[in-house]
Amino acid sequence: MKIQIENYFGNDVLTLVYNELHTEISKSRMTVVGTIASTCGYDVADLDTDENGHQYIRVQEVDIDNTEEEGRKNLLQLASKLNTHFL
Repeated sequence: MKIQIENYFGNDVLTLVYNELHTEISKSRMTVVGTIASTCGYDVADLDTDENGHQYIRVQEVDIDNTEEEGRKNLLQLASKLNTHFL
């Protein structure tokens, strides 16, 4: 499973790739990612398809007014929570 994390303006910031037996992204998986993301100042933007035809989840920063330090802290918190859940 691939999760693409973007800043408020849609610029790619971080990509997380988890090797799993089942790579299809279900509604329940999207809900879990959305719940985790919302606790860190992010939201699920949508489900997209990469150049190889594989689906991935786009997660985007919600608050444009974050300082650089707040944005970095939120990003680290999000990555940590996603890794804790999916690893």
